Amino acid sequence: MRDPQAPSVPSACAPRLTCVIAVPTFRRNDRLRELLPLLISQGEAVAATAEVTVLVVDNDPDAGAREVMSGQSPGAIPVRYAHEPTPGIAAARNRALAEAEHADVIAFLDDDEQPDVGWLAHLLRTWSDHDHASVTGRVVPSFEQTPDPWIESGRFFVRPSLPTGTPVPIAAAGNLLLDLATVRRMGLQFDPRLGLVGGEDTLFTRTLTERGGALVFCQESIVFDRVPAHRASRRWLLRRALSHGNTAGLLETGFPMGRSARAQVRLTAGASARVAVGLGIAGAGFLCRRDYTQARGLGLAARGLGMALGACGRVYVEYARPGEDALGRGFVRARSILEGDQQQRARRGLMTSMRRVRGAGSIGPVMKVRTSEALLALTFDDGPDPEITPRLLELLGEFDATATFFVLVSAARRHPEIVRRVVAEGHEVALHGIDHRRLTTKGVRAGVDHVAQGRAELARLTGVDASLFRPPYGATDPVLWAALRRSGLESVLWSATTWDWRPVSQDERLAKIHAAGIGDIVLAHDGRASADDGATEPADRARVDVDKIELIAQALSEWRDRGWRVVSVGEALRRGSPVRSGQYRELVNRLLLRRLLPPARAR
Repeated sequence: MRDPQAPSVPSACAPRLTCVIAVPTFRRNDRLRELLPLLISQGEAVAATAEVTVLVVDNDPDAGAREVMSGQSPGAIPVRYAHEPTPGIAAARNRALAEAEHADVIAFLDDDEQPDVGWLAHLLRTWSDHDHASVTGRVVPSFEQTPDPWIESGRFFVRPSLPTGTPVPIAAAGNLLLDLATVRRMGLQFDPRLGLVGGEDTLFTRTLTERGGALVFCQESIVFDRVPAHRASRRWLLRRALSHGNTAGLLETGFPMGRSARAQVRLTAGASARVAVGLGIAGAGFLCRRDYTQARGLGLAARGLGMALGACGRVYVEYARPGEDALGRGFVRARSILEGDQQQRARRGLMTSMRRVRGAGSIGPVMKVRTSEALLALTFDDGPDPEITPRLLELLGEFDATATFFVLVSAARRHPEIVRRVVAEGHEVALHGIDHRRLTTKGVRAGVDHVAQGRAELARLTGVDASLFRPPYGATDPVLWAALRRSGLESVLWSATTWDWRPVSQDERLAKIHAAGIGDIVLAHDGRASADDGATEPADRARVDVDKIELIAQALSEWRDRGWRVVSVGEALRRGSPVRSGQYRELVNRLLLRRLLPPARAR
């Protein structure tokens, strides 16, 4: 790598320039470990004039990059983690935009790239010198092993380089700094329909420039694209040329917004000419035994073929994930992408979750924990409450107990300092929802999106990405459970209760507490959802006279006398195994037969 003097960012960028370096990642933990120290160094180099945060957006449904983040020590440059389980690079990039909502700029870098010295400083300087234009830089290949001369002569990995400040109409997101004021003003997002296809960055930047946004090139800002051996092969490169041509053809015809028949005809003719010319050049190369001519001809023909197929409404799904994506890698109809409706996605989610849990014989929300240790899990819903929650925290501390707090985001907005105290004192924060409305009335996709929004906001408030979810009123169904499971959330109900929300006597409540046993998940409440929180059902309006602190004190005292530990749900699950709702197996089997299998045709 070069080692130039990193330029200083001029005072025009300061004061208080805030920059997020965003790295979408999918199961490349080794490369991510190598990349993070380099990004921290980039932030430190501009620390005098810019406040930099490194953001890792993990697109692995299993949150595999979390273990990399757990090894990061706090430093001058914050490193944040966000889990975005929705498949596709567009979803990961949109999550990064959401996480950077208060920043001035965001710099995207891929997880298989490494920045040169001064990479970020050059981007910021160009952004400042060109009136806050978005900026794209150079991407230089770095081969793990010496490539075939045929590949080098074909210049497949060589990307254009332009003088700094040159306007460009489109850019890839592998080395891209976006001016977020412009992005917000235009309401831009990466199109999720291209998440498994590719070209989402091309469409994004083209839309930006077509709407009057500025996008310029920075020659001095360099990242190195690490090319593994399997990518430096003729077959892979020709397939990539086919894919890139297909994406270019689709976007040229208006996909995914709509498709122009005139553009289709024009593009088909041009693409066919490319194929013919490319094959002719390649044939001449084979006759003359010239690698350069062969490679350039075949590359041109492959790109032309991809464009022609795109013009005909065929989409190459390049980034399909084996075993997860119903479309699979290869060509599908454009309509299959655009018709990714709620029911299809819910079915795919259910099938995926069924495959993941069927081997363990476990279907449905967690009800309790099977454990050989003398413990139970205590949970609180509907908080935080400014009076009850702090007193409960003190009480739990006195009994050396921990608990899981299923938080309403609507309440957390009012009292974020209490939720942060819950985390600081070693308890588990989980999600109860944005509000207390039943999810089962929303439909699966709307329900999953609603929960995802609440999860993201709770993470921003607390710095903790919740992995447990309790649906309001405990209302869920197999399809919703499966879709949430696929998104990385474990649904948790309860097997014992304190009845602190029901208008019953104290003796009846104590009898419920006495009935709790080892491994039970106990339901209690540190708050009470109001109409402002979406709690509008008749039970929500019942008058309940209960001293929650006294009730929990008696419960903790009784469980301590029995020699039981009181822990959070997460700790209980780490020390045992989940016991799930038995009724779900029957319901899921019915769904698999009725909803997932195609109906029989009448003879």
